[in-house]
Amino acid sequence: MGGRGSASAGGGAGGGASAGGGSIKSLEARKKALGDKMASLVRQTDKDGQMTSKARKEYYATKSKRDDVVQKLSKAYKADAEARSKQAKSEPTEKKTFVNGYGEATDREITSTTYERAQKRLTKSVERWFTGYAKRSGRG
Repeated sequence: MGGRGSASAGGGAGGGASAGGGSIKSLEARKKALGDKMASLVRQTDKDGQMTSKARKEYYATKSKRDDVVQKLSKAYKADAEARSKQAKSEPTEKKTFVNGYGEATDREITSTTYERAQKRLTKSVERWFTGYAKRSGRG
């Protein structure tokens, strides 16, 4: 339904979020059932090839129910995304050990952009040297 697989609809290990109308999985199942019912109602035609009036009334009632489910599903996905975002923000990030110019190790983040650019230049230079690019291009 809508390009979402069953693993993403359930939220993986989370099992789905609840938002007013049930879990994401149950809302997806209800949406599919109502969609299937609508499809079967469209096929109920009279001799002229038009939908019968009874089928048409039931189709629009079913469509209204399905629209409500889609709206609840949208709210559930939004609530699930917000919950995941909050959880990701609350989890501590992995500390990286930096070594300063004196050989001292520290867990403190080095935020100088000049330092970071210098590290990138150094890394590229070493990679060029290992790949032999420096020899081929005349750089040394």
